[in-house]
Amino acid sequence: MEPTLEQVIADYDEAAPLAEAATIPGPWYTDARVAELERRTVWSRS
Repeated sequence: MEPTLEQVIADYDEAAPLAEAATIPGPWYTDARVAELERRTVWSRS
């Protein structure tokens, strides 16, 4: 079963201490739903 968009986004822990920091989760690069969300929220004004 495919995770929901909310689950994909929740995989990132923005509160992690710098010593435990990591890049964003892999699905953020490949999930079409994340791309659409970015298009609507980040790039909609350009």
